[in-house]
Amino acid sequence: MPVSARVSGSWKAQHHAYVKVSGTWKTALNTFVKVSGVWKKAYTYSYAYSGWSACSKNCGSGTQTRTATCRRSDGVTVPDSFCTAAGVSKGALSQSCNTQSCYAGGDYTSNTTFTAPHNGTYRFTVYGGGGGGGKGGDGFYKSIDWGFITAGGGGGGGGGGGYFTSREQYLSAGQTVSFSIGRAGAANSGTGGTTTLGGNVSASAAGGRGGGTGGKGGGTTQSNHYGGSGGAGGGGSVNGGNGSGGVSKWGSGMGETVSGGAGGAGGQGGRWGGAGGQGGGAANKITSVGAGANGSAGSSGMVRVTYLG
Repeated sequence: MPVSARVSGSWKAQHHAYVKVSGTWKTALNTFVKVSGVWKKAYTYSYAYSGWSACSKNCGSGTQTRTATCRRSDGVTVPDSFCTAAGVSKGALSQSCNTQSCYAGGDYTSNTTFTAPHNGTYRFTVYGGGGGGGKGGDGFYKSIDWGFITAGGGGGGGGGGGYFTSREQYLSAGQTVSFSIGRAGAANSGTGGTTTLGGNVSASAAGGRGGGTGGKGGGTTQSNHYGGSGGAGGGGSVNGGNGSGGVSKWGSGMGETVSGGAGGAGGQGGRWGGAGGQGGGAANKITSVGAGANGSAGSSGMVRVTYLG
């Protein structure tokens, strides 16, 4: 209950009472008043707490804090010693928060929707699909009176690697980002598809172009029987390798072999392009120079998600 004292003819609220102990004035912890014949304490004491602070981490077990102030029942702030003397215990001033594990990251190669598991900044690295390798060129064979003319076809060009880009974005827990993954470039010069992000993050990366087809083994006479040139590599964030030219052969030994040119390597940019096909005639007998081999398909696009903090 509030206690008032008469000062110069006016009643005023008492904030503190003092007693003289061994010649020194000290603050009294409490004042007693007689009510209906019973002495009672005029004041009680308790702690008032602030709200909890923001958590120090978004995940992985952070800490949040608060402050405590000793208050008398009439609202006056007093030193903690008053609460201690009154037997009032102070509550915890810190506690753990956001104890869930942090997102460990992941690679996504099919259409899906990513949902942020907790607050924080995430990096989205977006890869377009790799281009398909080009088909190897067909070999050429012809028999003439004085011998055999053969020419291996040129190797197909390698598919270009898909382009890539990245975005960093703060997301609150539960916010979503949609992934549309670019297709793999089909074998024999297919172009890789574009990968796009939607929702709370916007980004895209184009696919790599397919590699060119290798040249056919050429020539109809003894002086013109060379293998075709290799196909050009496909364009992308890193271009695919060019195919090599085919090997030619002229002679009358039917047991001899002739080789087509090797296919170019796939581009190694954002996502891998497919390797080019081997040119026709590889390890074939001189009388059976064959068709060029198919190129390889590229890789599909991808989104790599990393939690930054």
